[in-house]
Amino acid sequence: MSKQVASKLKMCAVAAAVAVLCSPVKAAPADTTRVIVKFKPGAKAAMKSAAVGANATLQKEIFGMDAVAMEVPMTALKGLENNPNVEYIEEDAKRYPLALTTPSTGTPYASGQAVPYGIKLVQADLLSDVNVGNRKVCIIDSGYDRAHEDLSGNVHTGEYDAGTGNWYTDENSHGTHVAGTIAAINNSGVGVVGVNANRRLKLHIVKVFGANGWAYSSDLAAAANKCRAAGANIISMSLGGPSGTTTESNAFATIASANILSIAAAGNAGNSSMSYPAGYSSVVSVGAVDEYKAWASFSQYNSKVELAGPGVSVYSTIPTSRGRYGYKSGTSMATPHVAAVAALVWSYYPTCTAAQIRSTLGKSAQDLGTAGRDTKYGFGLVQAKAARDRIASLGCGN
Repeated sequence: MSKQVASKLKMCAVAAAVAVLCSPVKAAPADTTRVIVKFKPGAKAAMKSAAVGANATLQKEIFGMDAVAMEVPMTALKGLENNPNVEYIEEDAKRYPLALTTPSTGTPYASGQAVPYGIKLVQADLLSDVNVGNRKVCIIDSGYDRAHEDLSGNVHTGEYDAGTGNWYTDENSHGTHVAGTIAAINNSGVGVVGVNANRRLKLHIVKVFGANGWAYSSDLAAAANKCRAAGANIISMSLGGPSGTTTESNAFATIASANILSIAAAGNAGNSSMSYPAGYSSVVSVGAVDEYKAWASFSQYNSKVELAGPGVSVYSTIPTSRGRYGYKSGTSMATPHVAAVAALVWSYYPTCTAAQIRSTLGKSAQDLGTAGRDTKYGFGLVQAKAARDRIASLGCGN
């Protein structure tokens, strides 16, 4: 365990206010903290005995990894660290949806089917989604309103989770809004359309956010591994938190090596800090622009920002119980634009690798701000047709 992590864990023991580091789903005594424990290869069977020996409470087995989340007494951490079966211990950091809490302003569309401005900004209106049935996008978020008129006809699957419940419900509207940007259906004058609007794109939903609106790093790592197991080509994550974890970093590096493209929100703090998972080198970090292609003042800016997408007053689907359609702002709204464009472009050239699609999206983006890559826009605004045309002309790897 690093000195930095040890220091954070010590803080948890003496300051209940440091909730972002150590609060579990239920309030824990001040002398316990929630951590991820990574076991050495082949030693996962020893985790229960290790938990018992440390007087810990096992919170979650992390799907696809020899790791678990535990709530551990502070006095037992040293002994657990010295367990010969343990590879490392780290904080189980929190993750949040990255839409702004203040509702966006804007006049709702009165009737008929709306084409949100983001569709044209990313050139989705210039490229048919006829081939996109060969791609699957996994959305890690707060769920998916399967009953929604603009989503119900899609090809969609998902997984039940004991902590968050059914994937096809959405208690806070964030995940349904994200899904609408990716694949709201073109259905005869109703609602809105997404980037891939013709019921061909495959969606897989992994629900990490319940009504309380936050999750743990261990939840995200497990969800990403479930996306991989479900055969996803792209993982869309409109979420993040201020500190990274080794567990997440390893998970996304492995996922990248499996030819899967992971895309995440850069964050809404409006400063140069990093958010994670967007801060990992294996993940595409997405910043936000408005309908005039101007940088959104809330969008975090740093060397990791790679692409920009429409993220201010984006009109999309929300659960039917909350009004069916509405505006949201945030890098959460920019991220699904990029994920959906990645699926659309990749569907034309499915033999390209995830790394090649990632490179092409950057090279074909509309340069904004300072010439070349910069901290606010990255390479620029993602462009579907320009990316497809680049591959048609130069091939996957150029």
